[in-house]
Amino acid sequence: MKFTVVIPVYNEEGNLSGVLSELEGALDSGGCEYDIIIVDDGSSDGTAKTARESSKERTNVSLIRLDRHYGKGVALTAGIKNAKTDVVVSMDGDGQDDPADIPRLVGALNGGCDIVTGNRTKRADGACKRMLSKAYNLLLMSLFRVKTHDNNCPLKAFRKSSIDWICLDFGLYRYMNPMAHIRGLRLHEVDVVNRPRRWGKSKYGLGRIISGVLALPASFIIAHSRIRLACRPYRLMRGL
Repeated sequence: MKFTVVIPVYNEEGNLSGVLSELEGALDSGGCEYDIIIVDDGSSDGTAKTARESSKERTNVSLIRLDRHYGKGVALTAGIKNAKTDVVVSMDGDGQDDPADIPRLVGALNGGCDIVTGNRTKRADGACKRMLSKAYNLLLMSLFRVKTHDNNCPLKAFRKSSIDWICLDFGLYRYMNPMAHIRGLRLHEVDVVNRPRRWGKSKYGLGRIISGVLALPASFIIAHSRIRLACRPYRLMRGL
């Protein structure tokens, strides 16, 4: 089954080339048929140049550039909408996700699931981030009765047709799993590797924590109603 790997990136010029090389090596050796979409979320460094060069060198790699920095949810939405396959894999561009795990996620998806999410059993992040993540997941398991243990893992495989009603903007991408669970979608979890960031600084900070907290009530309402929240309008930069 052919699938599309969507990689939202923001100021990851030092990581992107290595991530793409490792990704292609893992998927080619696994005999996978795939496309790659890099979504540059208004980076201010050389990320766009690196992605553009990579897309010229590889026929199955394409670049989408947003006209400014919108946030991960909008970048993910842009990549998913432009994917030509129904099966989509999302991953970060910082090198912390191991591409070798992707065939197992896609394989589990082919087993009849709608969303297969990674479970980072051994986190390479700092103690504070690990503690906040654990509290976040315990909260979701309590409020939504979702059984997946690592709901904010960026490495996921899912069917685009199954999640087309889910808004990923406004920090809601963090709640894909619980919203889908409430609506009756089939979720599965696969243990994946989590590695230290190779280059640059993490984008995780107070701003993301606040946006995640503010998005929680909205995700709860959306999951239990027929409300369909639209993503913010965004513009793509053409001819690049």
